[in-house]
Amino acid sequence: MAKTPAEQKLVAKLTAALNEVAKAMRGPYKKKPHPLETAKKIFESIPPELQPKILAQAVGKGIRRFQAAANLVADCEPSQCVDQFIRAGLSHQDEKFRGCMVQTVGVCELSRFAPELAKIILDDDDDARWWAVIAAQSVRGPACLRALLKFAETFGDEHLPFSLRCSLSRYDSPSVKPQLERAFRT
Repeated sequence: MAKTPAEQKLVAKLTAALNEVAKAMRGPYKKKPHPLETAKKIFESIPPELQPKILAQAVGKGIRRFQAAANLVADCEPSQCVDQFIRAGLSHQDEKFRGCMVQTVGVCELSRFAPELAKIILDDDDDARWWAVIAAQSVRGPACLRALLKFAETFGDEHLPFSLRCSLSRYDSPSVKPQLERAFRT
């Protein structure tokens, strides 16, 4: 819990802003300014040394505010707090949270997290893996390419799943050609 009244006020303000972002994420939002812009201003007004603590408390334990916070930090300039939050989300023990962050990294094309996506592709065995395969289409880092190729090899003679074929096709590399040719043959 926030210790000072000023910290408590920041937590309450950011929590309310994240709730509004979560509401706006449900469907078309026409009001100006968009709640994400408001949340970003609030977050960036917090002193950097307090950002991790305030953000964690404002997010709480629910997935809706976590999703809103993922969109918020993805829209912010890279910083220690932002990257720490994203990396923590990418390694979250709950696959819903991990999958949410993987999707955010992919949609926002946050290529600096390609190594983390590669690790998820190779090590996870849940839905987050498949979200990472799809996100690798946008991120396109060398680490993702290596992971996709290694993952494709695990299918042996079996048919390659569509999402894996799509991701591989987005890479301009001669190493992709054998896997794609194999996919077309099957």
